[in-house]
Amino acid sequence: MASPTAVESLAMTHKHFLHRADSGSTLRLFPAGGATESADWLALSHAARTHADGNVYLAAHGAIELHGVHSPEDAADALDDAPLLSAPTPILASPLSTHARQLARTLASQWSAAESALPFRIGIDAGDGDILAQHPDIALLLGDTGAQLHIHGQAQSADLSDDAAVEALREAIDEESEKTDSDNAEEAANGESAAVQNPPIGWLADHLPAGRVDLGAGLHRGILPADFAELIGRLEVDITVTPWQGVIFHDIADGDADVVLRVLAPRGFIFDVNSPLL
Repeated sequence: MASPTAVESLAMTHKHFLHRADSGSTLRLFPAGGATESADWLALSHAARTHADGNVYLAAHGAIELHGVHSPEDAADALDDAPLLSAPTPILASPLSTHARQLARTLASQWSAAESALPFRIGIDAGDGDILAQHPDIALLLGDTGAQLHIHGQAQSADLSDDAAVEALREAIDEESEKTDSDNAEEAANGESAAVQNPPIGWLADHLPAGRVDLGAGLHRGILPADFAELIGRLEVDITVTPWQGVIFHDIADGDADVVLRVLAPRGFIFDVNSPLL
């Protein structure tokens, strides 16, 4: 993929525009912790179909992109009514952890509308190492007795409460921002996500009550046609975008999950963790 030649942020909604030789004008979003709602996918499908090349792209580090954007302002306007909480930099969170995703959203909600793109990645790891493996510049490692702040891979604190952890994380972000060149903000989202041994693909039920399941799906090269983006928006379930170009459909009844799998598998959603297309 060609390197972007310019970056612009629409600060009111943390939408980032890149200009690439291979895909033209690209709109990039960083959903906090990968968390999205059904309405987000309906808006994304409309924007992709109307103002871009007709696909929604899942990129590295949990980003969502539209490529070949004809009119950046119109594409941005098409997403303004969506509830998507998009951050000025990747905030990765363990995708099966409600706690980690919520902390990511809490952090993202504290940024002002005028905040510009940040030149580093942030992570919130639920304790299994999946997010620390992505080498975030600043991270929280959650445990049974609290959260621990990590900066550049080194533990910085004893266990903190959620409120104290978010405050410590924000202070660390402010300190790193002063030391880091903001012109390099795009580098935080470039490169591939680090692979994990057991990506969240397939029927994921061990962490949920009996009768409920999360469904994890991969997408070949992260490409999702607008019609299929609209389809998953019609499911009316919470959806997490993973750092590995996949999605997780959350908290579905067993019987409903089986129907969802049967509908989506023929449309390119990959539920087999051993698929060569992942």
